[in-house]
Amino acid sequence: MANGRSLYQKTFSLALSQPWLAQQEKSIHSLFSECDTDEQLDLITDLLHGFTFLNQSQEQALLSRIVQDVVAAGPSESEVQIVALSAGDDPDSSQAIIYALKPLFAKVGWRSVRLVNQFVKAQQYAHENKFVFLIDEFVGTGRTLLGRVSTMKKDFANNKGVKDAKFYALAYAGMSDALTVLKDSNLFESVSFYSVLSKGISQRSSSPSAELVLMDELESKLQQILSGYNLPRLGDGGCEALYGREGGNCPNSVFPIFWWPQSSGEKERHTLLVRRF
Repeated sequence: MANGRSLYQKTFSLALSQPWLAQQEKSIHSLFSECDTDEQLDLITDLLHGFTFLNQSQEQALLSRIVQDVVAAGPSESEVQIVALSAGDDPDSSQAIIYALKPLFAKVGWRSVRLVNQFVKAQQYAHENKFVFLIDEFVGTGRTLLGRVSTMKKDFANNKGVKDAKFYALAYAGMSDALTVLKDSNLFESVSFYSVLSKGISQRSSSPSAELVLMDELESKLQQILSGYNLPRLGDGGCEALYGREGGNCPNSVFPIFWWPQSSGEKERHTLLVRRF
């Protein structure tokens, strides 16, 4: 394993390339301590350097871009509904984004644009608001988004007799594989991820097979079932995502080594990211 000086240099280098890690020294050292070999340590360090992490000012800029892109799409305010991808009452990031968009739309003169906090409610407005902009923070495999827009199209047509609605998808970030799947589905007028992410190992590494073995070794040290949830090895759907947001709930598409709260034996971990189950 690396000596103390080398670990300090790695930590310092990470803080320079990823400013969000500057106040995470305890969690970084805890993560490093879980590595048994220099190869595991190098993998973790490389993955951390590859993170896309949104701070609050960057998020504000993305919110403004969403507004600009919706307005630039062409339909009038009265024809549009902005819809959170959320399915239930439990608050999620898509609902938070919808709320944050309210004053930004007002700034550009769209003071009455329809904002919908659950995708199942969108059909209520199918006749007057046929241009549907689906909003989410992060898209991993794309399965959820595909399933929900398919449901919406059927509900619009079967329940409201509206067959000419147009659907758009916008997200802060998403995986490149998901972007391809969504575009190829022909269900959307357009799909926009403001950050497009590659798989952290499989699509970035020069020796992915060896590094996937190293990650398997690290994930084997984690509690495999927690509160009824199975450990999502490599991230949900094998996404291998490297993404976080200041104050955000970590997507389960992210490598669980960075957020899974317990190691084997139900020992609590000091994690870099946090996810509420």
